[in-house]
Amino acid sequence: MRVLTVGNRYPPAGTGGYERVWQAAVLGLRAAGHEATVLTTDGGSDEDEPGVHRALRWTWTPAGWNRPGPLAAARQERHNAAAFAELARGVDLVAWFSMGGLSLSLIARCRAPQLAVVHDGWPLYGPGVDPWTARWGRGARHRYDPQRVDHWSANSAYTRARILAALPVLDPGRVSVEHPGIDPAAFPASPAREWTGELLVLGRIEKEKGVADAIRARPEGMRLTLTGPADPAHLVELAAIAGRGEVVV
Repeated sequence: MRVLTVGNRYPPAGTGGYERVWQAAVLGLRAAGHEATVLTTDGGSDEDEPGVHRALRWTWTPAGWNRPGPLAAARQERHNAAAFAELARGVDLVAWFSMGGLSLSLIARCRAPQLAVVHDGWPLYGPGVDPWTARWGRGARHRYDPQRVDHWSANSAYTRARILAALPVLDPGRVSVEHPGIDPAAFPASPAREWTGELLVLGRIEKEKGVADAIRARPEGMRLTLTGPADPAHLVELAAIAGRGEVVV
């Protein structure tokens, strides 16, 4: 089977959980004898694995999303459509991963069966940060149509509920939950030890991660340490919730 996977920041450009799951899926498909290809954005290295094509353009920067003018948006759309068409020819399946900021019209251009693997909120925010869809999505010939995706796989019941709330046109039977596993080689289990009253949250600090819930639920005297990139505005919200000074960022 020939599978094309599409998304932004395939490793090593991205090293979060979403990107790790994507890479694990690609390597797993190859180990099972399938041909798995990656179409993604730039940010790779000279050590990229075979079959990774960093040809997609997008408008994300560390400072946030750029808003290109109409000509730049059209050029990006044509470029991404051509890159996709070249690699999608003759594939048996297209799997969409982290599509935030990418050309969602590719879903309409796709002629193969489609699977969307969703681990963040791109079905909600994606249309607003895709320059083509944001400007001309409703009237364009190749407009974003989530119903073209044959199946949606969410990483949690919460993500599934968000997808169905944002895309009420979807049949709930086509949106399932598959919880991502943990690679024991990358994250070996630590020996059991007595609880010391300290909890570490390691990774991107986002509203969707539920850090605010952890702060509210912590018992008196527990120390919570947050380590990872975060939106400054969200940190202000967390500081207001913490109150008692037992949260360290």
